[in-house]
Formats: sequence, structure tokens, C-alpha cells
Amino acid sequence: MRKLNINEIVYSYVKILIYLLLILGVNFSKLNLFGPIFLYEVLLILPLFLLIWRIKINLSKDYSIIITALISIIYLIYSLIKIQITIDILIRQFMLFGYLIAAFIYVNYIRRIKNFQVRIIQFFKEFGVVSVIIQIIYLGYVLIFLTSDIFSEGSYYYYSHITVLGLLMFGVQKLVSSKYRLWWSFFTLFLLSTTGHSSAFLAFFIVIFLYFIGKMSKMYKVLILVSFFLIGIIIVLNTSFFSDANAQWRLIYWALTLKEIFVQNFGILGNGFGVPYSDEEVAYILQVVNGFTAQQSDDLEKYLSPMHNSFITIAFHIGFVFSLLVVIPILRVVKNFTLELVSKKSNLFLIHSLSLIAVSIWSATNVILELPHSSILFWLIYLSFINIYPDFIKLTKNERNIRKVNSYAIN
Repeated sequence: MRKLNINEIVYSYVKILIYLLLILGVNFSKLNLFGPIFLYEVLLILPLFLLIWRIKINLSKDYSIIITALISIIYLIYSLIKIQITIDILIRQFMLFGYLIAAFIYVNYIRRIKNFQVRIIQFFKEFGVVSVIIQIIYLGYVLIFLTSDIFSEGSYYYYSHITVLGLLMFGVQKLVSSKYRLWWSFFTLFLLSTTGHSSAFLAFFIVIFLYFIGKMSKMYKVLILVSFFLIGIIIVLNTSFFSDANAQWRLIYWALTLKEIFVQNFGILGNGFGVPYSDEEVAYILQVVNGFTAQQSDDLEKYLSPMHNSFITIAFHIGFVFSLLVVIPILRVVKNFTLELVSKKSNLFLIHSLSLIAVSIWSATNVILELPHSSILFWLIYLSFINIYPDFIKLTKNERNIRKVNSYAIN
């Protein structure tokens, strides 16, 4: 009789949760059992009480996550002592880090499965394909039964929140591994445009740019980067695609929050949990001065409506300095695409790194990591990457030439 492998069981369990989020959407992630208790979070958290006792810490890979988790727990304890709001709202804000801690424990087991590097990319590939199929079926339903004007301003047509991540992952895989990458890229950009989120379109557009610039010599990179920057300014100044009311609301909200993070908290201190994301000044500037309709002054909304940038939200809660533990690995991946030649890297590496960049841009322009709908998939991509490629994130260029990234190939 074949012995059950706990690592394989955990891997299968996490995949089931992710597919349920894809297929059932908010009907699963927001299914309320009683009070502030939701089915998805019960299924996510309960197994952790059994799994946490057998985790294996590798400080060279895990130190940034462990420190982030510990700092967030310290702020949680401090916030519980000085609680000024109902505990369910405090815990709801903390779950930004709760989802990370849960994902870290699950990935601690998943990274032990055989052929982890190949199998995790295979899962991303399968999930992307299923996401595309579901989105196409859903669009057919919308066109037949709801409306033919799927591109109208303010309209959002995506089957579930996690579908957008799946579409981005599908586009990345085709961009890297298909000889028809150009046509697949147009197809992906079209599907993303139907979601109503210009930030999703932008995320994949940037990924396409990074993929091709990563194959160029350093001299051409500089020329292309300067040209791309100038073209970007022209597009922003002359179109409303990325400068509509939603984009302006985000930019102003980000600026006001960053002012609080760096001026009031010196970039070091965080605000903890159970605190409003916006005070009276922010509400006045957003709603009165600029005329936006978001109810930042509402007693409940100001606690539950962060600034649509998950990384700024992290800095808001635990301080900018500690937020760098999460952000720096992503920035290093972007840096290496813009400054170094990556054409000799394996397809596995390119798919994984570009997927991480794509979902990070999406998270940096929306409320993603704070909510249950798709945060687990982001952290699976993020944590699996820093587990498989720790040297790429940490080592210098000369050191990486000595210790090259694994050269598996994916077809």
C-alpha cells in the first residue's frame, strides 16, 4: 500500500482551494458561516494548526518572510492592547499578513515535493488555461444575456477576482514558450481589456516590454528605456485611458498615504491594525477638493477601503523599512530584466519571474493582498520564486555567473 505523502497532500489541497476561488469566486471566498467567520478562511487556516509543528525553516530563503510575520504579529498584539474598533475589523486588516503567513506554511511543505520547480510552473500553466476558458465562456454569457457594450467606462466583466491573475499567467506562458507569441499577446491583451481594469492591461504590456528588452544588449536597453519613458509620458498626457477618475483617485490617495508613512511615521513606524486608512483630511481632499465619490468619511468604509496598492498598504501597517523585505525581491527581478541579459535563462525561470512581475504590478494598483479572493495565488507565485531562485534575488552579477540558475526547459 502506497504511503501518503504529506507534502503532496498539502500541494493538492492548496490547488483545490485556488481552483474553488476561480470557479466559485466570491460565492466561496465570501460565504459567511456566522458572525465574522467565512468558509474559505476556515478551510485556509484550520490545517495550519497541524502543519505548523512540522515546518522546516531555511533562514537563507525564509528570513524576510519570518521577520515580516514577526513584525506584523508584534503590531497585532500592540493593536489588540490599544484596540479602538471592533476586533473583527482589526483582524480583517491583519489578514493582509495572515494570508502571507498561511501561504508561507503551505509553501514550506510544497517546496519539498519532487520536481517542485517544474511542477509549480505546470500548475501555473494549467491554471492560466482554465482561467482563459472560464473568462471566454463568461464573456459569451455577458454578450448574450447582459450587454454588448463590454468596453463601456466603469464596466467590469471578469468571472472572478482570481481570473485576472490567471489571464496574466496565461499571457506570460505564451509569450515565453510559444512561437506565435505575438498573436497570443494580442489575444491576452484583448481578454484583459474586457475585464474593465486598465491596470491589468498595463501589467501585461509592461511584461511584454521587459521580455523583449531582457534579450537586448545594455546599449540598446538604455535607448529603449529612454524612448519607452518618453512615449509613456506622451500617452499619459494625451489619453484618458490611464488618467481617468479611478487612476487620479489612486494617485492622490497614494500621495497622501505616503506623506503619512514618511513624514508622520518617518518611514520606520507603522500604524498597526484597527486604524482608519483615511482620516478627515484625506476624506476632504478626495471627496470635496477633487470630487471623488468614494466614501472615505464613512465610519466603516475608512477602515475597509485601503489605497488600492497592496504594497503601500503593507508599509502603512508595519512601516516602510519592514515593507522592503517584501518589495525588494520583486524590484531586483525587474532590475535584472532591465539591466542584464536574460536571453540565456531557462523558460521555467522566465515564466516564473515574469508571472511574479505581472501579478505584482496588478497588486500595486488594486486591493489584492488584503482580500481572500486571490491573495493565496500571489503568495504562491512569490514564495515559490524566492525558494527556487534565492541566488538570483540575493547574489551580485559576478556571483550569479559562478552559480547559474537551473537550466530546465519547458515546452
